[in-house]
Amino acid sequence: MTALVEASTGTLWASIPSPLPEEPPIDPALVSPGLLGLAAFLFLVIAVALLYRSMRNQMKKVNPELPNEPPREPTIPVVDSPGATDSAPAAGEGATDSPTAAEGDPPARD
Repeated sequence: MTALVEASTGTLWASIPSPLPEEPPIDPALVSPGLLGLAAFLFLVIAVALLYRSMRNQMKKVNPELPNEPPREPTIPVVDSPGATDSAPAAGEGATDSPTAAEGDPPARD
């Protein structure tokens, strides 16, 4: 039964003509890039050349002596004031690296 259905549908599809021809005729004179393609190609070549020139000029400005590792956070040395005693806390023992507000300064806003 299935062979009969397959055979009948196969002959049905074969008998219906295709709306498109098998191979459409292509005229080689109509399928060329033309002046528009040439203009687009030249535009791209000129744009790449200008970008390369700009990059080369920017690379000349880069300092080759720069280190390859990221910079470290700066450390603020603890400086003893002239009136300080020997009991001042050492770095890491309660001393802070951030400056403290003076008495006359307004409170900081967050």
